[in-house]
Amino acid sequence: MRSSPPRRSTRTRRPSTRPSPGDPRTKDTVTMNRMLRLTAALAIGVLLGSAGVASAPLTSPAVAAETPVQSVIRITNEHRAANGRRALAPEQSLNNMAQAWANHMSSVNRMEHSTNAWRTSKASPGYSLCCGENIAYGYTGAGAVVKGWMGSTGHRANILDTRYTHIGVGYAAKGNFWVQVFATYPNTAITSSVPRLSGDSRVGKIITTSPGSWGPRGVTLSYSWYVDGVRIPGARGERHLILASQAGKRLTSKVTGTYGGKTVTRTSKPTPVIAR
Repeated sequence: MRSSPPRRSTRTRRPSTRPSPGDPRTKDTVTMNRMLRLTAALAIGVLLGSAGVASAPLTSPAVAAETPVQSVIRITNEHRAANGRRALAPEQSLNNMAQAWANHMSSVNRMEHSTNAWRTSKASPGYSLCCGENIAYGYTGAGAVVKGWMGSTGHRANILDTRYTHIGVGYAAKGNFWVQVFATYPNTAITSSVPRLSGDSRVGKIITTSPGSWGPRGVTLSYSWYVDGVRIPGARGERHLILASQAGKRLTSKVTGTYGGKTVTRTSKPTPVIAR
């Protein structure tokens, strides 16, 4: 193996219910050396074929304290803007999905696609199209990996697809594994209510959050608790057991609804002062 092999990248086809080509369930696992040769040859062929028509590289001001994930999203949106596309909005479940798959590839030291079934199971509800995927490894920077993707017809098609509205990105430093995922979430507003607290406001008693009415159907709710405005670590359920350390203070609960790549948070009125 050469000390500096060519850059490698690959992509999925358009979203489908069939397992992606790199899914280990569809073929025998190949060795890393063999995959290096195959993916490098593919990447070289693509790059040579497009070299004569390459456009001038995009430039942008340096961004301080930007993570690799943030850089990929920014540069991707710069390419979309240059091609008349709207920007993609980051979406947390897509980011989590992409990071999980980057970590997986890093742990097995092999580049392979996730399945569309796996991706749809990880995406927050409300999507109308899910989920395209680009993957790559060996690139040491966000600019380089996006440039590699844009130099490949299939990857470029995912990046510039006008149907997509949201993006998630993952990066694993060990092996420099990169993942982009794309999805479409309709512009559906979340309807919400102010949560209400009920129960005895004394130490050792339980306070319960009633979230009220939320929509549309399929919205996911999560809970957090605060004592005098400070978040209580680990308090994430609808119910909260009042601790002795919370005597003389007031509790509030926040309910966050997630749907269609959007989030809405509502806060309850505080409890009476907690008594012993």
